[in-house]
Amino acid sequence: MALTDFCDENSFCVPIYIPSLNGTEDYAAFAIIDTGATHTLIPLDVVESLGLPQIRTQHVETANGVVQMPVIYAEIQVGDNEPIHADMLGTENSGLVAIGVDLTKRLGLLIPQYLNP
Repeated sequence: MALTDFCDENSFCVPIYIPSLNGTEDYAAFAIIDTGATHTLIPLDVVESLGLPQIRTQHVETANGVVQMPVIYAEIQVGDNEPIHADMLGTENSGLVAIGVDLTKRLGLLIPQYLNP
């Protein structure tokens, strides 16, 4: 999927960087800010390609009921912020990392500075 499939004039996208732990290419891409998501989501194909560890599973309430999801531990840099270590939920959906309220609060992320042109 192309970036434009996710990031358009109606969404907020920010540049992110996640270093690889297994010697493969680091992940530098855009993430969508999902103000309706409590947790940050990372596609499991990205997790696998970077060699990121699953530290536990967590029950998460979704629109489709309660599901068990893997919790992934990674260093992530969002925009010009300093890198932080974060727990993210692994998702089977491929595409972009979706940054939830958990990370936006930790980072004090100011969304207007990253508005799409």
